[in-house]
Parts: sequence; C-alpha cells; structure tokens
Amino acid sequence: MDTRHVNTQLLEMAFRIREMRNICGFTEEEMARRTDTTVAEYRVYEAGGADLPFTFIHKCSLAFGIGITDLLEGRSANLSSYTVTRRGEGQQTAKEPGIEIANLAPLFRNKLAEPYYCTYDYDEAQQRMPIHLTTHAGQEFDIILSGQMKVQVGEHTEILREGDSILYNSSTPHGMIAVGGGKCVFCAVVISGEKADEMAVRRSIVEARSSEEYVCKDFFDVKEDERGVLQSLAFPNAEKFNFAFDCVDAIAAKYPRKLAMLHLDKHKTERRFTFEDMSRASGRAANYFKALGVKRGDRVMLVLKRHYQFWFAILGLHKLGAVVINSTDNLLLSAFAGIAAVGVYSNYYMVVSFIRQTLDRIFLNISASVGNLGATGEREAMEPVFQTAFFLAQWIYGVAAICLYELLPPFIELSFGPQFLLDSTVVGILCLLFFYHGLRTAIGTFWYALGMFRLDQYKALAEAALNLVFSIILGRRIGIAGVFLGTLLSALLTSAWLDPYLFFRHCLKKPVGPFAVRYAGYLAVLALDWGVVHVLCGLVSGPLPWVLAARLAICAVVGDGLLLALYCRRREFKTALGALGSVVGKLRARLARMPLKRRRSK
Repeated sequence: MDTRHVNTQLLEMAFRIREMRNICGFTEEEMARRTDTTVAEYRVYEAGGADLPFTFIHKCSLAFGIGITDLLEGRSANLSSYTVTRRGEGQQTAKEPGIEIANLAPLFRNKLAEPYYCTYDYDEAQQRMPIHLTTHAGQEFDIILSGQMKVQVGEHTEILREGDSILYNSSTPHGMIAVGGGKCVFCAVVISGEKADEMAVRRSIVEARSSEEYVCKDFFDVKEDERGVLQSLAFPNAEKFNFAFDCVDAIAAKYPRKLAMLHLDKHKTERRFTFEDMSRASGRAANYFKALGVKRGDRVMLVLKRHYQFWFAILGLHKLGAVVINSTDNLLLSAFAGIAAVGVYSNYYMVVSFIRQTLDRIFLNISASVGNLGATGEREAMEPVFQTAFFLAQWIYGVAAICLYELLPPFIELSFGPQFLLDSTVVGILCLLFFYHGLRTAIGTFWYALGMFRLDQYKALAEAALNLVFSIILGRRIGIAGVFLGTLLSALLTSAWLDPYLFFRHCLKKPVGPFAVRYAGYLAVLALDWGVVHVLCGLVSGPLPWVLAARLAICAVVGDGLLLALYCRRREFKTALGALGSVVGKLRARLARMPLKRRRSK
C-alpha cells in the first residue's frame, strides 16, 4: 500500500476529529477523558502524529454522536441497492499489532449483516495462554480463506482450516487465534441482533483475537489439550499469594483507570473506584492498621457493614497478612454474652480454622479433574468419583471433628488457662459445624468445578436470614450455645439437603434417595465412633500434657481403627486407597529423579 496515501488518510481523519471537537465544544482535556487517554496522547492523535487505534476512533465517534464511517471516510453510508468492494479496498476499521480488519460494505445502508475481511497474525505466546472470550448480539459466520484458526465458542474448541466455516450465536462467549505457525485470513459475517451496536460488533472481532497473561499467572498452572479441554489445574506458590498485592495492585499497575468497584449506598449515591483508587486507599488503610499495631497473623473483626470503606479496609488487612474474621457470630456473641466471650471463642476459632483450611486443600486439588469430567460429558464416570470423594470427606472431617471435641479443651487449658474454656455443649456444636463444612466442601468442589452457580443463587440469602433469626432467638434463651446452634440449624434447613438434591438432579441426572440412605449410614457410624472414643477419653486423667497425648492416641487409633474395620471392604475405600497409592508412587518417582545434591539441600 502507498505510504503517502496512508499518511494522507491519517491526517484527514485527525482533522475531522479536531473539527468535530470544536463543533461539539469539547476541550482537549474532556476528550482525553472520554477516550481514556492522557491529554498528551490525545494531542498527538489529533495532530496526526501517530496511528489512531480503533478503540480511540470508536470512542471519538461515541463522544461526537456520529457513525464511525463519518470519521473514517468523511461521509455516511448511502448505498441501498448493492455495493462492490475490490480486492484490498475494504475500509480499514482496525489495525493493531497482529490484527487487520477491513469492512467490506461500509457504505451500504440498513445492513442486516456486517462483512469483514480479517487477518490474524500467528503468535507463539498465544498458544500457551487462554483464549480471550468476547460477546456481542446476533450471530456470526466465519469462513477460513487461508491458514488455520483455533475457535473457542463457550466451552467447545474447533480447529478450522482453509475452506472450513463455522456459524454460532455470538452472544455466547467466543474467541479465536491463528494456529499452525502462520497467519490466518478469514471472512467474518456478523448477523446483527435486534439490539446490536455496530461499534460493539467491530470491537468484539478485535477483542476475540487478543490474549494476555493473567496478572496472577505465577500462582496457577493450567494445562489444556489441543481442543482446549482442561486437563489439570495446580496452584503453585500458594503460600506466597496475597490477593491485595498480586491481583488488585497488579491490575492497578497495568490498567490504572479500569473500573474496580461501583458502589451504590442506601441514599442511591453512586461512587466509582478504579483499581488505582483501590490500590492507593488500601495502602493507606494498611499503614493505619500498622500504626495501631496490627501485624501478620493477627485476627481482626471488621464492623463496617457494606460501606465502600469496608473494601479498602479488608484489602489493607490483606496487605499486612492479617486475618479478617467473620463478624456475624461475633457480634451476636458480644451482644448476648459480652465482649469477653468473643475473645474466648477466638482461640477456638484459630485452631479450628487452621485445621479446616489444611484439610480443604485435599479437595481443592481434585477440582480440575472434576471440571474435565464435566467438560467431556462423562457423567457416568463422575458418580463413582463423587461417591469416593464424599466417603473420604465424611471419614477425614468426621475423625477430625472427634479429635477436636476431645483435644480442644485440654489444649486450650494448657495453652491459655482454664478461664478460656468454653462449655462442652458449645464445643460440640462447633465440631458439628466443622464436620458439616467438610461434607459441604466435598459437594461444593463438584458443584462449582462444573460451573453450576445459578441454581442455588438464592440459597445463601435464605440461609443467612434463617441464621440471623435463629441465632437471635436462641442466643437470648441459652446464650453462646444458642448463637452457634442457630448457625447449625440454618444450615440443616437449607444447604444440608438442598446441595446434594441439586447436584444429583442437575449434575448426575439421578435420584438422590440412594445417596440419602448412604449419607444417613455414614452419620450413624460416625456417631457410634464418636461415642466409643468419648467414653475411652473420659477414662483418662492426670497432668494435662499426659491427657492431651493419651486422648490423641485414642482418637487416632480407635477413631480410625473402628472406621477401618467397618469400611475396609467397601468399594469407595479400595478406590481411595488405590488413588493414595498412586499419589505416593508419583512422589517417590519424582524424588528419585531429583539430583542428589538438591535432595540433601532440602
């Protein structure tokens, strides 16, 4: 293409932008704000000193209230019978690194479809990154003219070669990249929906090709096959991850003006905060908390309702490494039993939450495999995996709950003193909540790995409302135990039965009855196990260190031994044992491949 012709087009377009700005009465500063550029960048674009990005032209046309054709060509579409576009003469609507897009019918009025001639360059880095997905109204038809293209529509991926075509609803998230080592040329025909915005359609074609690394790329490792189906998901460096630094601040450094939060208060006052705003405000909050003596590992209760300052405060505490604790139960505890009860409970909460988070990692590691089963439609294979996972959950969290009930009192008394002990009824309810959380984690791992978010969207509201009502009523009658009993009852009336019902009905497509019977059997066996362990632990007396050690031995040997005797012949136990042997074998093999010096250094 003649360079002089391109430069002339650029200067003419820049002149039209400057002319429209003067007509509309906008200042350069206002236009810079409307186009998301700095004033210096806007002045360079308006002077024709640099290529105009498509996004800049699009935002200018929106600011002036005119069509993009008016800015590109200086005239509006006026052909209504037919239009011919010769080779290489399409109206260039986007030219960015790796992308060239030309409109093949820019002057045709009242179009029912938008035809584009698109060229995507091959990028080796994009082959290792997730495809960026975008949406717009209507449908889209793509036909490959040369090269190869990988297209993702929703969760499905296709490789298209010369002569291949695809038609899809473009309201479904979709994206594409060039593959095969060379650029891909294709024709995209966008059939607009009733509310389609032509500018949004054009921009979506540009965005569909874009791929960029996630800001938190160092903290997860995703492997997909050639069709884009998830194969494995791991979370390296989890111990170093800090949401405030590694997500919020990282996005602020990359896209400082990107909207992070839109807050609407009870007076309908709207406030907008960019990631740069969130980063700076959370930094100030962190400095304030630090001045108060808050440090890494401290537990802090926030009582800010949902004012926008809450989010600054919680991010600031994240930056310090402090732990924000759930305030609902604590507020009720302080109301019915006094602030001292909150301090006593916090010691129990610290121990229970540490064990819960440690055990939760077991089920977090299987979420990728579950998602892969769902993506490939292997629902028959999913049920035995779920049954085994749930079997493990009731065993692991059940024995852990028994251990907590028997070991927490002597541990708290030995560590903090007898004045920090809670009533055994309260400890029992806390352990039941811990056990229920474990069962819910097992089901939730499958539920959320399969993306079934909408089916239980109102359940959390119902559970929270019941929790508040029950906790207030029971807290007034029986004190601390009533507060936690209200939490347990709200869970039993909602999630305890609704989660498995929805999972079996919508995920496994099977009746939940047989599982409910098995569920009840697990609970009966654990109740028996707990009773035997409790009787034996009650026989132990003497110094606290001896009591703690003896009870630990009873819980480990009797608690697990009784379950082992009852379950050793079950299919779920054998499957779990085989999976555990496989993991141990892989660890041994990896250790064997390690250089000797490296093993010694560890």
